[in-house]
Formats: sequence, C-alpha cells, structure tokens
Amino acid sequence: MAIWIVLVTVGVVFGFVALAYAYWGLLASLYPDRIHATEVYTIRTDDLWRLRICRYRHERTQGPPVLLVHGGLVNQHNLTSPEGGCMADYLAERGFDCWAIDLRGTRSSIPPFEHHHQEAKMDDYLLHDLPTAIDFIRQKTQFSKVHAIGHSMGGMLLYAYALAFGGDKLMSITTLGAPVGFDSVAPPSQLLVSIARYMPGVMTNLVRGSIPISILLRTSLPNMPVNMRNLHPAMDGGCFYRMTEEPLQHVIGEISHMIRSRTMRMNEDTLDVKAGLAELDVPLFAIFGAKDPLVPLTHGLASFEAIAMKDKRAMVLGKEQGYAVDYSHGDLAYGATGARDVFQPIANWLEDHPITEMVAAGEYIGDEDDVYVTPLRQRERSGLLSGSTYDGDKKARTKTKYPVTVEIEEKTGTVKQRAAKKKPVTKKKATTRKKAVAKKKVVAKKKTVAKKKAVVKKKKAVPKKGKAKLPPSTRSAILGASKELKRLDKKKK
Repeated sequence: MAIWIVLVTVGVVFGFVALAYAYWGLLASLYPDRIHATEVYTIRTDDLWRLRICRYRHERTQGPPVLLVHGGLVNQHNLTSPEGGCMADYLAERGFDCWAIDLRGTRSSIPPFEHHHQEAKMDDYLLHDLPTAIDFIRQKTQFSKVHAIGHSMGGMLLYAYALAFGGDKLMSITTLGAPVGFDSVAPPSQLLVSIARYMPGVMTNLVRGSIPISILLRTSLPNMPVNMRNLHPAMDGGCFYRMTEEPLQHVIGEISHMIRSRTMRMNEDTLDVKAGLAELDVPLFAIFGAKDPLVPLTHGLASFEAIAMKDKRAMVLGKEQGYAVDYSHGDLAYGATGARDVFQPIANWLEDHPITEMVAAGEYIGDEDDVYVTPLRQRERSGLLSGSTYDGDKKARTKTKYPVTVEIEEKTGTVKQRAAKKKPVTKKKATTRKKAVAKKKVVAKKKTVAKKKAVVKKKKAVPKKGKAKLPPSTRSAILGASKELKRLDKKKK
C-alpha cells in the first residue's frame, strides 16, 4: 500500500511539473519579445558589456535627447509599454528624442567572454552603463547635455549619477517613485529573497506565470507594487510578461541590504546617496505615488525638502491632490490617465529646461550592427580575445595562443590590428625544439628509404618487353631435343 502511495505522489508531482512547463511555454509563445522603436543600437561599455539602447522619435525630429532608465527586475518595456500609450511615445509626439536603455543583466544584454548576466551589480549600472549611454546619446545627437528620466531603481541610479559625476552632462533629472534610504519600508521576506538570488529562473517563471492571474483578479504583481485598477487600457499580460526580467543575484542582495539597513550607499560604499542628496545640483522633478509602499510619502517629501537647490519640483499623485485615484508604484509609468497626470507635466518640465549648447560630431565607429565602440584602456587591449585576461590575470594572459592587439585611434576613430610580439625563447624551449626537429628528420629519412624500396620492388615485378627469358634447364632440354631431331633427319636421308 505504501508503494502505491509513493507512486501516486510521484506521478502527481511530475504531472504538475509538466503542466507548469507547458503553461510557461504557452506564455512564451503568446508573448514574444518585440519593440516598436525607430532605431535600435548596441553600445559597448568600457568593461566590454554590450547593451541595447532604442531610439523613439518621429522622423527628422531634432528635439532634445531624453534618456529613459527602467527599474529593477524589469527592462525598457517598463517605460515603452503599451505601444502608443507609453511615456516614450508621448514625449516623441511632443518633439523629444527619447532613448530607452536595457541595463546589463537583462536578456538583451551580452556579457563579455567567460562572463554571465548574474555578475551585474548596482555599481556597474552607475560607473559603466549610464556613462556609456549618456556619452553615446550626446555624440549621436550633438547636444551637450541630456535629460534623464528614471523609474524606481532607475531614479535611484540617476540620484547617484548626479552626485558622483555632477551636472556637466545632465540638463535635468526626473524620478518616478525613486526610493531614498527606504525608511519606513517593510523588509522583504527572506525566503523570497533567497529564491530570487539562488533560483532566479524559478522566480522568473513564477512571476511570469502569475501575471494573467493578477490581471484577472486585479491584484498587485509579485515583483512590483501596482494599482491594478489604474492601468492603461492597452496594458495587457503581454506588456507585463515582456518587461519582466530574471532577478540578479548581486542586485537583489544589495537592495535587500539597503532596505534592512535604511541606507543607500554605492560606488564601493564610498557614495552615501541618502546623505548627499541635499547637495544635489541638477534640476530635479520628483513624482510620488500617494500609496507607493516603496516610497512612503512622508519620507519622500522630507528627502525632497532637504535638497538645498532651488530649481526643483515635487508632485504627488493621489485623491487628496485632486487625482482620480491613488497612484501606487508601477502605475506611475503606465497609469490609466498617465498621459494627463504624468507625461504632460514631465514634457512641460523638459520644455522649461531647454538644452541650448551643442557639441561637435562625436567619434562614432560603426559596423553592420551599429555598434558604438568606446576607447579601450591598455590593459583591456592586451587580451581582448581572452575572458581570463579581462580580469587582469597576467598568468592566464600568457596562455592565449594567438593574441591580437586592437588599437583604437581616439582622433580618427579608426581601428588597427597587429600581431602581438613574439616572446623570447628560453634555453629549455630551444632544446625541446631542436629535439623535435631532429626527430622529424629521422622520420622523414625512414619514409624516403621505404619509398625507394617500394619503387625497386615494383620494377622487378614488371616483365620486360620482348622474348621471355627461359630457365637454363629448360633451354638445355630444348637444345637437346633439337639436336636429336636433326640427327634423325640425317639418318632418314
């Protein structure tokens, strides 16, 4: 009886797993990844990651550039969905040149050789991804500065970028539901954090699988607080499915630590964003949801008021402020009346901060994939073909069989390749090479002798043209018979 119970249990479990995989496969086939951008580029960071950045603008639009930075656990679809009703499309209609980036770790990003998506960290976003994207946009559009808009984690990164690099390349920043310090925010479940960090694939499938159910029941999504009663009419399951990304181990761990410690430190723990926000010197437009659980209103407004700069503006979206609904977190980017409540005020803010200065045409190195190549440092040039040398491992670098050095001239933007210099041959290696050469000569000589013998043997086997040569005994017998015949003929005569 016990055996039958075990067999039935195993069968039920396997059946449930099979149905789950079939369900996830069905969702993947129903909601393939697609974008409606005007142009699509791949940019390469200084640490050799390749990131997708999409351009949303009307043809021949020469408006000021706007960088859109998505939040955590999602990609650029966070700010480009639904098609025709998203922030990118609205700003493009108003004449702005919008650029939406997919940060490293998203499924469209390509890590360097021998590296993988799960290596991405918050500092990588700050020190590599954002600087590369901003420089690329400036050089492509020839504007000296860029407007930047960030939702959730994207807004956190913009705060950190402005404090770390200043406003030399930023005209203004706009944040939607961007946390600062996570004060009064309930810490996440340790079980969910562990699953997200160590079983990211399982967590991704669970979140994506729950999307249709959440939309049907109008409950918040597991990976992002959303007021499901405040969604754009075109915001369907496909939009949420496409924007959902796999949790990144380091990023989840860092954000979890920030929530529990009530701090926000970046740049290898040297940049205190929470404390330094008061010294922000880039024009800021901060938008808050009245019922945002990740950014409690009292804390968000207190952080905003602490900023000494005068060129700033805050907006709260809630019923008490005269809006139809209380906005939560995710719906700040794709609310039912987002065009009127969110997008229009942002467009007005951007128009009030025009970018007047231009720069010379940038050094753009293009190829078939429209890849923008940033200048490499000498350490990165030396081992471009080896993932081990990417980490600066000199011992591993010597194992590269055919190294190639790539030189990028910063003035002309041309690329040159030359073979690496040969290393000096040691005495031990020289002796080994001499023995190998001698052995090859002996083998070659043996082959030559064997070949000659085979030719001689073949010649002996072939008979010469003309009369055949008889053995001596046969010849003597024939001569004797011939003489006997002659003697008999004479006797008859």
